[in-house]
Amino acid sequence: FSFIDGNTFFGIFFGLEGLLFSLCLAIGVLSIISIFKGNENPSNVTMICKLVLIPWFIMNFIICVCLLGGMLNPFLMIGIIPAMIVMISTTYLFMLATSLPDIAHFIHCLIKRKIAINVLQILSICFMLVFCLDAAGAIIYYTQVKDVNNNSH
Repeated sequence: FSFIDGNTFFGIFFGLEGLLFSLCLAIGVLSIISIFKGNENPSNVTMICKLVLIPWFIMNFIICVCLLGGMLNPFLMIGIIPAMIVMISTTYLFMLATSLPDIAHFIHCLIKRKIAINVLQILSICFMLVFCLDAAGAIIYYTQVKDVNNNSH
């Protein structure tokens, strides 16, 4: 990557970040709309979105660590702190946008009385709101909904 300078790299990274955020937000909104129109649970799409975002989360972590190292220079702190705030907040928004379809499905099923409240379902919803546990929460929710669907047939 010697032909790409730092400004170009960060420009590409933040441009891709905006594109990925728009894509995650669109998937989240469309999944929520499809849930309330009566479609099945979105757990498969949620888990695929979380898997697709893993390389981005790793790259985001590496860049945040590099930026943290740059904070040793007091002249860079002015620009680094807002950049880290943007990166951390978009990371949480990505996590939330990919978890919202499952949360909306859970609420919809509770409203329609399709499922009874289960400790593992509540735990999975709580996990979906914590970074790094959101993938585990999606898997737990998928298995719980799959078990409910298998028992109802």
